[in-house]
Amino acid sequence: MTVRHRLDVYHETTRPLREFYESRGLLRVVDADASEDEVTERLEAALA
Repeated sequence: MTVRHRLDVYHETTRPLREFYESRGLLRVVDADASEDEVTERLEAALA
């Protein structure tokens, strides 16, 4: 039940925001499947 509810909330609220910012070129996606230091570097590069 909890997972289903969280997925419903994502589809209702988070997903539209993602699409909104992506359509305006304001969304930056950062791959966080790495070490903490590498992810930090990726985040800093995305924000630069």
